[in-house]
Amino acid sequence: VAAGGFGGTATGINGGAADGFANIDAVTGTLLGDTLTSNLIDGATTAPIDGAFTLNASGSSFLASGTTLSFSSFETINGGAGIETFQVDSDFTADLTGGDGNDVVTLAAGVALTGSVDTGGDDDSLVLGNGASLSGPYSAGSGSDTLDLAAFTTARNVALTARNTTDGGYDDTSSSLGFNFTSVNTLLGSGDTGADDTLGGVVQDAVWSIDSVGSDSTYRDAGSTQTLTFRGFEDLAGNTDSDEFGFVAGVTGSFVVTGGAGGQDVLTSVD
Repeated sequence: VAAGGFGGTATGINGGAADGFANIDAVTGTLLGDTLTSNLIDGATTAPIDGAFTLNASGSSFLASGTTLSFSSFETINGGAGIETFQVDSDFTADLTGGDGNDVVTLAAGVALTGSVDTGGDDDSLVLGNGASLSGPYSAGSGSDTLDLAAFTTARNVALTARNTTDGGYDDTSSSLGFNFTSVNTLLGSGDTGADDTLGGVVQDAVWSIDSVGSDSTYRDAGSTQTLTFRGFEDLAGNTDSDEFGFVAGVTGSFVVTGGAGGQDVLTSVD
């Protein structure tokens, strides 16, 4: 990246060599399965360079080190080793991959992203505006990752289906949100700003530590202590094994707690 534009490699340009192109300000794909990847490295320090993608159906851009690249007609958009943000401002079709770094993917209110989101390693977030939707799965990857649904004014229903034994966190492959997710560590519901959101547990002996709707609560497997942090969910449902629902002292708000069939469910208070 330089003041005059971006340099890099491309299929069919100079044999794909490292000096394939330079000083480019705009690039247009073919809509035939093209991939755009940010893999910027500071030449002096070899540290990865952070960047910001702004995605619109009418034309998108990538900003890094004060230089902007305009682009369109790419179906896969990849971040690199730095921190990337992906701001989706209109209905858009592409698969988004964050790579390393603490990446954030944000879908504006009412936007439909036709594609998948994979935020890769480190501590990442997928933030959905009110009414936003995602067609493909959200793969949170390793690190401590957040799915943020706080902006919704209609009820969200999350039905956890498994502990993720590879990257940690929990999965929901039931399509209860209209898309599946894997290895999420933190779930944010709408709380008092919208209708009551529901969080359903996995088939496992589990322990719930419940604080006020606007505060962090936790759900964990009784055996492995693999924990999900959640906030803004008022309806809490166990599954067919034993669930212990513990309310923190001084908790405020209105909750509906359902133990589920089977197991031995307990309602208690915790310090």
